[in-house]
Formats: sequence, C-alpha cells, structure tokens
Amino acid sequence: MLKQITNRLLIAITGDSSRFSLENRIFNLTCIVTIFIAFIGVLINTYNNLDPRLNLVIIIAETIMLILYYFSRFKQQFQSTLVIFIFNSYLALGVIWFFNAGSEGPVVYIITFFLIVFISIIRVEYQYFWIFTCILFTISLFTIEYYNPDLIVPYSTREGKFIDLIGSYILVTISIVTIVLSIRNNYESERNKAIRHKSEITKQNELISTQYKKLENQDLIKIKVFSIISHDLRGPLTSLQGLLNLFNDRLIGTEEFKDLSAEVTERVGQNLQLLDNLLYWSNSQMLGLKVDATEISLSSLMDEFLHLLRPEVESKHITIENSVGNNLIAYADINMIKVVIRNLLSNAIKFTRPFGRIKISGRIDNKAIIFSVEDNGVGISHENQMKLFSMDHFSTKGTANEIGTGLGLILCKDFVERNGGKIWTISDLGKGSVFSFSLPLYQVI
Repeated sequence: MLKQITNRLLIAITGDSSRFSLENRIFNLTCIVTIFIAFIGVLINTYNNLDPRLNLVIIIAETIMLILYYFSRFKQQFQSTLVIFIFNSYLALGVIWFFNAGSEGPVVYIITFFLIVFISIIRVEYQYFWIFTCILFTISLFTIEYYNPDLIVPYSTREGKFIDLIGSYILVTISIVTIVLSIRNNYESERNKAIRHKSEITKQNELISTQYKKLENQDLIKIKVFSIISHDLRGPLTSLQGLLNLFNDRLIGTEEFKDLSAEVTERVGQNLQLLDNLLYWSNSQMLGLKVDATEISLSSLMDEFLHLLRPEVESKHITIENSVGNNLIAYADINMIKVVIRNLLSNAIKFTRPFGRIKISGRIDNKAIIFSVEDNGVGISHENQMKLFSMDHFSTKGTANEIGTGLGLILCKDFVERNGGKIWTISDLGKGSVFSFSLPLYQVI
C-alpha cells in the first residue's frame, strides 16, 4: 500500500513515463528536492542568525526553480528550462559561497549534488563540458576566497557552523540518495519495458513467420491441386473417352471393349477416391471444416471398409488380419476418420505385393486409442519418410502399377491433428511399413 502511494506521488511530481523522458522526470524531481533543501536551509540560516541577504538569495533562486519546474512539468519545455536551471544554480551557489562561510560552509556539498544531477540528465555530448565547467567554477571560488578572504562572511559561532554543516550534509545526502534511487528505479522500469517490447516483437515476428509459412503452404496446395487436376485426373478420363470413341466408331468389338475397359475401370475407380480426397481437402482449406466429434466404434468402421475394399484385396490375393476389438471407441469426427482409415487401407493394399499380408490392430494407451495398419510390402526409404506428410510430396506406383498422388497422407495428417491426435510411420525399405495414428478415447461421463 505504501509503495503504491509512493509511486503515485512520484508520478504526480515527475510526470508519467509515457509522456516524459527519464531525464525530464529526474529534472522535475531535482527541482522539488532542491526547493525542499532550500526551505530547510532557510530555517537553519534563520536559527543560526546568518546574514539575512543569504536567505534572500536562496528564496529568489528557489522561486526561479519553482517557475522552471512548472514549465518543465506542465508545459513540457524541458531542454530550455534545464539550461536556465544550470545557470541559475551556479549563480546562486556562487553568491551563497561568499555569504555562507565559503570553503568552510556547505556549498561544496551542494555543488557536488548538482554535478551528479547534471551528469544524469544532460545530453551525452555535453557531459564533459559541464563537468569541466563545474570543476572550473568550484576552483574559481576557492581561488577568489584564497586571494580575497575578506569577501567571505564567516560563521559567528562554532555551534552555528556545526548545525549548518551537519544539517546540510544530511539534506544533501538524502537528496543524492533520492535522486540515485529514482534513477535506478526508472532504469529498471525502462529495462523491463524494453524486455517486454522485445518479447512482443519476437512474438510478432514468430506470428508473421507462421503466417508466411501458412501462405506459402497454401500456394503449394494450389500448385498440387492444379497438378492433380491437369494430370492425374485428366489421364484416366482421356483413356475412357478414347475407349468409348473407339467403341462408338465400331473400331473395336465387344470382347475387345471388355478387355480394355477393365484397366480403365480400375483407373476411374482410383480417380473417384482421389476426387473424394480433393473435395475434402479443398473444403478443409477454403471453408474451414469444423470437427463434429462423436462416439466412433473403430470395429464397425473396419467391417464397413473391408467389405468395400474386398475387390482390390481379392484381385491381389492379399490376406488381411483384423484384430480391432469392440472396446476401441474413439471420440472424433467420424467423416474425417473415415477418410483417414480409407486412405491408409488403400495405401497398404496398393503397396503390398500379391499374396502379401496386412495386419490391422488397435490398442488403448492411457486416454488415447492407437490404430495401426501394417503391411509387408515394398516399404519406404528414410528419405521419402521425411516427405510423407508434407507438401514436399512424391508419388510412386503400387505393386500392380496403381497410381497415386501423395495427397491422401497429407489429408490424413490434417484430419488426425484436427481431432487431437498424431500420425506417424515406421518403415523398412523392402520389408514393409506400419502407419499408426492416435485419437482421444471416448469416455462416458
């Protein structure tokens, strides 16, 4: 509470840091401290019955300082008031030197106090000038006193000297401590502000970098999509059109049409899956698909997909081992997870050799479900594994020359992560691959 009151009082005296520079605030505080010293000094001088002209000089000097404080604090005319303040201080101290015992009086302490203040608030390029001026001014006073001792008004009593020196020393010491602590506290405040500003700039730079990478990734997505549309989708449709033209022009018979249509039918079927992936991907990027999480039985999904993919499995004589239990209930968007599982199963079939084997399994790990598709197919090189889930894509043909684009795995990664999971792979070239992903476990509340 006391600290808050002190801070508010300092802000009221020196000004807010958002409007006043550190030097300006120190100057404002110095004015108030100097006026306080002068007031106490007048009381001490009156008590010691010193020359009344001394108090008159002090009162005039401090009245000028009060006016300068007003222009600095409320009119924000810092630089001009600072110069007048310095000259006013030197002039007043010079006169007080002769009225207040010269080198035996307290003026030397006060000159040292003002030197510390001046060094703290004047511009760096003028510091050496004012240091030299202050030293020269002090030496000049000593010199004048040495050659003209009669100009000095001495103390009338030893008691008066003792009280004046002790009182002045205490006041000057308190003033120096106040100014130095103010400088230190303001420095810490400015430093903390600079650190916060630097942290904010760092965060902004990171945000800009993230947005740049996102925009760059979106450009890659557009290039990828146009590449697929122009090449992978167009090829099978062109083949189908050519086959139909040959049949319509009676250049081939029914039997030849059946033989040729089998391959075209397979490629068109693959194109349908590719087209589904493209539609899902474009919707997720442009419209921003929302995750509609619900209870999902992975066992039921497997029954559905194994039935749909049976023709491809039987055509390559692949054995599928399904050990996904009924207890594997995930909490995710069912449409997104269907896309993920369908792509992983299709890839496993695509890259498994004829008469190969595919294992599908699932397990509960803490509060997550781990779903895995393992094959003993061609495997993936370490170099290509680094590209699997990024737009730095690649495409390879399956063991039966099935075509692909690499878009499916990118879509899988996106959809799994949207549902709070992760996807990864373990693969040995020539030995097979294991693709796994995690999903939140459905928990009954």
